[in-house]
Amino acid sequence: VSGHVRYVSPAIEALTGHPPEAFLDDHHLWATLIVEEDIPLVQGMHERLMAGNGTAEALYRIRNADTNAIRYILDRAAAVVEDDAVVRMDGILVDMTERMELEQRLERSERLRSLGQLARDVAHDFNNLLASIIGHADLLLERGRRHGTTEEAPPLERIIKAAEQGSRLTDRLLNFARGSQTRTMEPRL
Repeated sequence: VSGHVRYVSPAIEALTGHPPEAFLDDHHLWATLIVEEDIPLVQGMHERLMAGNGTAEALYRIRNADTNAIRYILDRAAAVVEDDAVVRMDGILVDMTERMELEQRLERSERLRSLGQLARDVAHDFNNLLASIIGHADLLLERGRRHGTTEEAPPLERIIKAAEQGSRLTDRLLNFARGSQTRTMEPRL
């Protein structure tokens, strides 16, 4: 409670870049490692413990002093109460970095899969519309040729050409959609 640290596991050095003794000598050292935006999470956890609320946990980020890498920490602590007063806090830190990174990759993969599905759906619907436009323009063009009227041929040919360009665009969307589906099926761990 006074800030005096009594024990720190040797595993802390790989996590933080500081040896355990550094935390025993400087009880403010841990706070310097916490990513600034996450400090309120840690303060809230500490306040809950100081109020004697048994146990608390917080997931937050720290920066390794040696590598500057961000590590995700699950901090679980318990207040030890004697004579109705909190006398110390015992806690354990769990490095959640790999799990958080895996969850983030899975979320990105799911977003990419969803985007691929949307692209596939849009491409199919758009291809159906383009097929109708091309089909009707071809019918009008053929009817004009049979009746000997050719003044409508150039605009109808431009319509057909534009619709065919649109069809090639939808082919690109479909290729993207197929590629995104393939990428989400291949684990990249």
